[in-house]
Amino acid sequence: MRKTFVAVIMLILTGMTPLFALDVTFTPPKFGGNSPIVDEVNRQLENIFAQYGNEIGNTLRFIDIDPKGFTGAFATSSVFASTGATQRGYGGYDKFAVTLGAMGGIMVPNLFNFLGDIRVLLDNVEELSNLKLGFNPQVMNAQIGFNTSFLLDKLYLGLKLGYFNLSAGPIAFSTPSIGVMANYQLLPQIRIPAGIILWRGINLGAGLIYQNTNMEIGIPLPSKTQSINMLGYTVTTMKIDSKLILNFAENTFTIPLEAVTSLRLLGFLNLSLGLGADLGFGSADFRLTGNATAVFQDLPDFLTPTQNAALSASTGGKSPPDLFNLKLMTGLGFSIGPVILDIPVTFYPVNSGYNFGVTLGFIM
Repeated sequence: MRKTFVAVIMLILTGMTPLFALDVTFTPPKFGGNSPIVDEVNRQLENIFAQYGNEIGNTLRFIDIDPKGFTGAFATSSVFASTGATQRGYGGYDKFAVTLGAMGGIMVPNLFNFLGDIRVLLDNVEELSNLKLGFNPQVMNAQIGFNTSFLLDKLYLGLKLGYFNLSAGPIAFSTPSIGVMANYQLLPQIRIPAGIILWRGINLGAGLIYQNTNMEIGIPLPSKTQSINMLGYTVTTMKIDSKLILNFAENTFTIPLEAVTSLRLLGFLNLSLGLGADLGFGSADFRLTGNATAVFQDLPDFLTPTQNAALSASTGGKSPPDLFNLKLMTGLGFSIGPVILDIPVTFYPVNSGYNFGVTLGFIM
């Protein structure tokens, strides 16, 4: 799975524009000491790293130094993921609502034919730099809403907070967010006697959500192992490991606009349906750097390290999210008394996006 993920990311960064190819520079390690062979060891290290740099350069020569479609997709996926712990299917409550939840947003050309799209792109390399693929997980969100009819009849106001920090394998990210939400019950609830069916009316929602995502993705490059020889004698054996590091700094503002209706059936099953749009502002800042390490086996005592191996690669750029993101919303929920469990799903038909979530809450 990790190899597949790394391969896909490399493909996305690849384009047919050698004029703007990524410039990667390797710095070899160096040794000092009083031994007469130190200079020869350093010369061999320089040659090995020069050869390794050429090999890696052939691998990276088609990388687009500023893949705007890729960067913009990450910014837009941040907008898609911004509405975690949503309460949109439970409008019209009497006092307050508290919800906790997770939400993940993804922008992908075809969710149900993702591998097929990758195979097509393998045969059309010139399209890779234009691939819009991005994702954003919002794992911990909380929202509290209040019935503020004392300010305006049928008005509900709320506060949303989110934070998550994770480092696992090649990916590390943190995602704090904060927002204010407002809902207005345009059409009131209608209840069938005995509580068999409750129509929650039509609720209009809006808000302003700020989200900051810092994401780092490490992409391992081919390693190399080679011996340092002198007069037929192996002085030491060196293994070179290197990787590229993709950094995304996403700062987005989302204005969700929603019209939602829902039904509660048999007192416990909740079905919701809605139409709306997410307005996205801000940007994603993409930077590509790297590092390299050289590990030596059976290193002689007379060789004293004076310089570590290094890799330098600096490039990138900024792209904004899609401004207008039409969305179709649905959700399946269950309730036992004031406790709810909801599974919201959103489809962005124009922007090839989706979000999926789960919400646990308490509504009075």
